[in-house]
Amino acid sequence: MGGGSRGTGSIIELSALTPEQSGLTVQEQPSLFWYLSEKTTYPLELIVSVDRAKQPMLVTRLRPPSQPGIQRVRLTDYDVSLKPGVTYRWFVALIPDLERRSKDIIAGGGVERIPLPDAIRSRLGRTEAERMPHLYAEAGLWYDALATISDLIEAAPADLGLRQQRAALLEQVGLGTVAAYDVANGQ
Repeated sequence: MGGGSRGTGSIIELSALTPEQSGLTVQEQPSLFWYLSEKTTYPLELIVSVDRAKQPMLVTRLRPPSQPGIQRVRLTDYDVSLKPGVTYRWFVALIPDLERRSKDIIAGGGVERIPLPDAIRSRLGRTEAERMPHLYAEAGLWYDALATISDLIEAAPADLGLRQQRAALLEQVGLGTVAAYDVANGQ
């Protein structure tokens, strides 16, 4: 359900910031990103599991974000580590009615940890911070590209050029609405 959302009669858009297929990372504890179109007081839940497993590795409540837009969950905060070569599924659920979970709005995607490619390893020390997202994107490391551009935005929230770079990355996986929102509402 990468980049998708589901819900009954709701106007809140919830999207996982991930390619349709599993995105790749070299991080043991990557950040996962999702988008919420408007502020909410509804509870949110994060679920992380090994693909096709019966029981999730993590089910936890998230604090509703103070602002709409792109949100980040750091797996380090939940002591969740990914093993190389295993596909994981993750979901964020917005819960408008705790008694009727069928009304949940759900978005999610896949993530797979791979070893750091030698071509990237050799370029890491010689690449300036502003070019790191491009380096990761060229290597197909979606989660690492998104995390590094987001780190740069957190350090310089008013830099429209950085937001446009993140928007270009999001548009590549069909998340044009999220990209447009992010650029238009950047600080």
